[in-house]
Amino acid sequence: MENYEQITQAIYEALDELAASMPPDEAPEKAPETVLIGEEAKLDSVSFVMFALSLEGNIEQTFQETVSVMDFVAAGDELTVDGLAKRIARKIGAATKT
Repeated sequence: MENYEQITQAIYEALDELAASMPPDEAPEKAPETVLIGEEAKLDSVSFVMFALSLEGNIEQTFQETVSVMDFVAAGDELTVDGLAKRIARKIGAATKT
């Protein structure tokens, strides 16, 4: 999938920024299966918003595309690093083709 690796790296960078302000044992793991939203998520709502803002900045800097992470969040659905990266890749791919 186009841009997937770069987007995953942008997600990991946003997680690193967030982890810098958390105790090490509470920081989310940098892995494709890490749950960002859902019952198994390590992020509370405030941490997720901070993560989302950081990621949006990383995506804009890397791709010159504006995305809203909240557009990829569905009520009640679990969201992993891999799932978010794929959703952003599809959105960016669609935006660059128009």
